Amino acid sequence: MLKITYRIVVFLLVMLTTGCAAGNFGSNSRNNDVDRIFRSGSMPTEYRYYYYGWETEPTAIMGIRKDLTLRSKYWHEVAITAQQTQKWRKFFIQSIGWYDDRKHGPLRFAGYSLFDPQGREVGIVYSQYDWIVADFPEPGVIVVHPPQPKESAHSILRPSFR
Repeated sequence: MLKITYRIVVFLLVMLTTGCAAGNFGSNSRNNDVDRIFRSGSMPTEYRYYYYGWETEPTAIMGIRKDLTLRSKYWHEVAITAQQTQKWRKFFIQSIGWYDDRKHGPLRFAGYSLFDPQGREVGIVYSQYDWIVADFPEPGVIVVHPPQPKESAHSILRPSFR
């Protein structure tokens, strides 16, 4: 009986591990051109835009190619207008020097390009955080998880008591 239980546990662990590792993940890379796009407010028209966080003070803004469907309950679609980009640009300027409790350091936005598993660019992201995971569960569908700060030795070793 113990042998059977052991085999079942091992089987379940293998299934769980391979199930979590399996996926059709994309990648991202830091892109200074994306910085310039968001700082200038001249947004490319080939994307649908979404924000994560508060609309007036977003944690991240993302543009996804119009031929893809974003599946998410965290990202909110937004119409890009001159007023909207002006509000965001004002927030970016105002937030310079603010302290970010999650990163344990200054709040900084950075631009990233998003790529599908085949290496084709599918979007752009301007985010406070650099841990951006994109999954492609089926053709024409993208899931972009909310950006998170990468854990560092500094944030692990020094607890925050705020």
